[in-house]
Amino acid sequence: DCAWEGCGDGGALEVRAPGSLHLELIAVTREGSVVRLYPSPCDVDSQYSGTGALRRPLSRDERDDLLTVFVVAARTPEAARELRREFDVMPAACETGLVRGAAVRGRLVTLERRLAPYADDLGWRRVRIAPRPVEPRVATTERG
Repeated sequence: DCAWEGCGDGGALEVRAPGSLHLELIAVTREGSVVRLYPSPCDVDSQYSGTGALRRPLSRDERDDLLTVFVVAARTPEAARELRREFDVMPAACETGLVRGAAVRGRLVTLERRLAPYADDLGWRRVRIAPRPVEPRVATTERG
């Protein structure tokens, strides 16, 4: 949950990667798709400082759909350019043609292999998204 203006009803992702020139957020959904969360044409509310700090609001539905988020940060111009090039082909969360099923693992392995020459200039972090607690339901009985 978050308290800043523009925060979504599902909270927000807040990322700090000091010294980064470029950030990418990708997510694995509960349906098994891989989507690009940031930067994305369907994301108009994120706040990126340009110095490695990002706030991305989430809708309640989006939050409930996310299983894992990968944060990838580039520290050099070359790594940032290659990172953008690789991620630009990934569909955004609001688009069709999502990567699903066995192709998900293949896509992540391919990304890791293609970005290997920049390993010293990239930082990867995997973040598991905790499911929202389910509100307890109170059973009632009616007597007539």
